[in-house]
Amino acid sequence: MLDKDKILIKASSLQLGPPQDVPVFNLEVLITRCNETGMCRVRLANLEFESFVKPTPRDAISAIVIAAKKVIGELVSRGETIPWLVPSNSKAVEETLMLVPVHL
Repeated sequence: MLDKDKILIKASSLQLGPPQDVPVFNLEVLITRCNETGMCRVRLANLEFESFVKPTPRDAISAIVIAAKKVIGELVSRGETIPWLVPSNSKAVEETLMLVPVHL
């Protein structure tokens, strides 16, 4: 059985430091639903990047976000500018736009 009083005591004894700045970047992910092969394709609208094809939208989004986060993190750590596309690539009729926040 869960003892709520013990949890409250432990949580209240935590020492929190000052807030830290964590960079957040919005990825504009364009998703093409599963095609005749049963695969889903994703690409980024606001960053020149490779597209990914995976069995499900979740797998495809996860793959592109992980890869983009790595590249963005490397650019930020080297102090380089992220080459955002402004304006973003346009969305095709068969694509759905999803905004995905990426925290480094």
